[in-house]
Amino acid sequence: MNDEILTLARHMHGIQLLFIEKNNTFHDILEPVIKGRKKSLFEPEIPTCIVNELVKQLNDMKRDSCLLIEKCLDDFTECEINKTNEMCDKTKTRRFNKKTIDLLEGFFIRDNYPSDRDKFHIAKVCKLTPKQVANWFTNKRNRNKQFMERKR
Repeated sequence: MNDEILTLARHMHGIQLLFIEKNNTFHDILEPVIKGRKKSLFEPEIPTCIVNELVKQLNDMKRDSCLLIEKCLDDFTECEINKTNEMCDKTKTRRFNKKTIDLLEGFFIRDNYPSDRDKFHIAKVCKLTPKQVANWFTNKRNRNKQFMERKR
């Protein structure tokens, strides 16, 4: 199993390095455009508004890509930690983080049978799939029902 983890970690690191390399190449290509070129008879001058829009889009792409890579690495790390914790202690595992559970609990208190539209909204807010949200609500209703039956 440690070999698997090491292989996956190397793979993720390789993806990160590839992203950095491609990002730098992309930046090198666009840098002359961003900084402005010398006027030439054969090349039209690029308007400032277009250059500014390119810079904005490039920065957005960099930010989004970095966040995506960071999320992948965090998910991988969390997954491996959960696997390790599962092996050590199988009593209770938590699939979602506390913030997500708190959000889901809040929605459950308001409506324990959300519509499909509400499920899509909840999924977007909690960064889950609608299927995960539907399953969570089903499981929560079942746990709640069992709890109420035990209380009687």
